[in-house]
Amino acid sequence: FEQPVVNPLPDLDPMSFPDVLLAMGQELGHESQLPWNNYKAMLREGSDTLFELGRGSISAASADEFWNTLLRRGGWWDEDIRGASAAGPSDGLLRSIAEKAATPEFTGPVGAGTFYLAPFSHNTLQDGTHAHLPWLQATPDPLTTVTWQTWIEMNDIAADALGVREGDIVRIESSQGSIRAVVYPTPAVPPEVVAIPIGGGRTHGSDYATGRPGTESSNVIEILEPNKVAGTSSLAWAGNRVRVTNTGASVSISKLEGNVRAVEIGTSAAEEIIKTIHPDNL
Repeated sequence: FEQPVVNPLPDLDPMSFPDVLLAMGQELGHESQLPWNNYKAMLREGSDTLFELGRGSISAASADEFWNTLLRRGGWWDEDIRGASAAGPSDGLLRSIAEKAATPEFTGPVGAGTFYLAPFSHNTLQDGTHAHLPWLQATPDPLTTVTWQTWIEMNDIAADALGVREGDIVRIESSQGSIRAVVYPTPAVPPEVVAIPIGGGRTHGSDYATGRPGTESSNVIEILEPNKVAGTSSLAWAGNRVRVTNTGASVSISKLEGNVRAVEIGTSAAEEIIKTIHPDNL
């Protein structure tokens, strides 16, 4: 349950999607199953029920305090619940799945400077279909805020080991060829993995899709080995390994994030930031 962005307009009486579903259900004669006046009331009833249990991840002296903490944390979980035991009813199913699971296979270089490659669909360009639209090229990626460019997400530790930092251009080589991309270090990627968005590097289309230099707009699909998932006709998107090397060149990354990166900070540092921006200190 999220707070509204703006106050309801007096002449429109807007309703959230869950409220619409509740109203429709009641109009269809299901008031006994859907007795709540609105979505907030439904969630609050669930919150009060969890509070009465007296356990879990939230400790509170009152139902109101529990509700506010629940909203602030974004959820509740029972810390005393454990998974099924070895003798549990799901054990047979889990064992049968494990017995059928095959060992992952990867194609590409191995050794120092190599990584598992995780290509992912670009938020707005998708597979490159929308690369000719400048307003979508200029739409920031939700996590990195990068625009216009093809970037490679690399763990900070791995970037330090390769001697690269944000904005450096690296060569990504697989068994099928190589491309270049701009480095974006981030703690969100495992040290042995690099991630590259699909969607850039088109060879046909408007200038917005094709006019970017190869160092900043490349197509990761070009270097993917056409591996198939065993027993299916599906492509094994995560079945490639690549070697990453520094080209010695660098550019400025086009992003809204500025020089402040989204990294994890300690509790004491977070408290100092909160103290600094508190209204009493402004």
